[in-house]
Amino acid sequence: MQIKDKRLATEVINPKAKHHKPIIFLKLELALKEFILLYQSRTILSDALLIKKAKLLADELKIP
Repeated sequence: MQIKDKRLATEVINPKAKHHKPIIFLKLELALKEFILLYQSRTILSDALLIKKAKLLADELKIP
């Protein structure tokens, strides 16, 4: 059985529940959020740009 079929076959217990991933690097999360809030009105924030900025911030914060 494919993964897609398994997911479709499972019963949804609470469809309105939100799924959140725990934040592992809070400083990185906050720095990236601040960057997004500052630049969202100035430029188009593509996935590639956000990934690059996240890597630069991680290097600055010495996060592996």
